[in-house]
Amino acid sequence: MSAIKRELERVAELLLKGDYDTITEELQKLEELGMTLGHLAQVIDTAKAIAPLCECGNDYFEGIKQ
Repeated sequence: MSAIKRELERVAELLLKGDYDTITEELQKLEELGMTLGHLAQVIDTAKAIAPLCECGNDYFEGIKQ
C-alpha cells in the first residue's frame, strides 16, 4: 500500500470523526504538501468508501427548509 493511499485513508477517517480544529489542521498540512481541490475530492470519496453507511451524498435541503 502506498504512503499516499494510507494518508488519504487517515485523513478520510479524520473527516468523518474529527472535530473542526482537527479537520482544519489536517487540511492545512495537506495544503502545504500541494493538495488541490481535486485531491480534496479524492479524500471525500475515500471517506465515503470507508463509511458505507454514511449518507453524505443525500440532499437534505428540502427537509431542512420545511
